[in-house]
Amino acid sequence: MIHALVHNVTAWDMLISVRIFAWKRRRLTDQIMVGASWLGDGYVYGIIGILLLLSGDPLARKIALSGLVGFACELPVYLILKKTIRRVRPFQKIPGITKRVTPPDKFSFPSGHTAAAFLMATLIGSVYPVILLPAMILAFLIGFSRIYNGVHFTSDVIAGMLLGILSAETGLRIIFSFKGDLPCESPISRKPFLP
Repeated sequence: MIHALVHNVTAWDMLISVRIFAWKRRRLTDQIMVGASWLGDGYVYGIIGILLLLSGDPLARKIALSGLVGFACELPVYLILKKTIRRVRPFQKIPGITKRVTPPDKFSFPSGHTAAAFLMATLIGSVYPVILLPAMILAFLIGFSRIYNGVHFTSDVIAGMLLGILSAETGLRIIFSFKGDLPCESPISRKPFLP
């Protein structure tokens, strides 16, 4: 039964990846998707974190610390899953799919770009709710671009999304539980971040 389930999920994953990759190509769409993947490379998050730390705003500093804790949770899980599952990327497995961006490593599951994007969107959106929707849309675009660009399957992106959100929630709960001064509730559980 488990084997049949894995087979069905894999077939579904491959079908969706092939369909997304086969969309009618337009130069502007390709450029947007390559740009979205580039935004997820991690440099942007480092710059945001440094700006938050240097801002002088105590709340911004706590967001940056929450991000550090969140990434400290996310990265080991990401690396363990990559090295344990060792799933090859779509462009290596499916004929006709080529990569449009260079992946940072050999294996596909989970999507680290998506995990980092949803981690940052959850962090920022939890403290500044007006930014939550645009941040989640951007995170989704980054995840979608990884499928579009031939370097991830749909389930890689879904797993990355869940990993990023859970890691952000962990960072927020650890950092903000010390004083309980987060001005809003979790965008995911809709429960206050207070202990």
